Amino acid sequence: MGHGASKRLGSVDGMCCLVREHDGLDVADQRGSPWHHSLSEAIRDFRVKGSERLPQHLLDPQWHGACGLLQTLLVGPQQHLREVTTKCDVWACDAASSPSSPRLASFTVRWSHAPLFGEIATRSHLGCEIRFAQEVRFTLMRPADWSDSEPLVVEVEGFDFEALTEIFRIRQHLKSILGANYDSEHVYQWWLDHVRAEFP
Repeated sequence: MGHGASKRLGSVDGMCCLVREHDGLDVADQRGSPWHHSLSEAIRDFRVKGSERLPQHLLDPQWHGACGLLQTLLVGPQQHLREVTTKCDVWACDAASSPSSPRLASFTVRWSHAPLFGEIATRSHLGCEIRFAQEVRFTLMRPADWSDSEPLVVEVEGFDFEALTEIFRIRQHLKSILGANYDSEHVYQWWLDHVRAEFP
């Protein structure tokens, strides 16, 4: 399959993370490091640079947990599709020259094939699939006040969840049969009662 063609992965373990979609970040003039050819090496570099710029109380479980999620999501394509290669870049702000920069560090991966799709194993909990664009970027944002009460935010570009095709069909079906009872409680009960018959 030629460069730029889409690829579909096997199952990916279902995981959750607090992320915020970002509408674009031009780091062309900020990249100070060479492109990595090793995805795992670049993820380790991103983890280190983030750790150096965060206070100790935000490292575990928030930051290390986020990096573990990146490892799970991004290494999967190369494990399932040996022909898929990557180029990666890690950037971090200079604390001396940019002490108030809203972005602490960013990690960018460019896939040799795109888009990439990944199925999530736990479909009963998350009815969607993962979609990667040609270039995916994760940006660690500066916490508002560095306290435990503030969530650690990682902005994301080029990565999203797309609802499975059958979700639209079942949603319309449930609206028609449940009528005024179309709410989370009744939908969940219908799922428990019919899941094995409808989705053997």
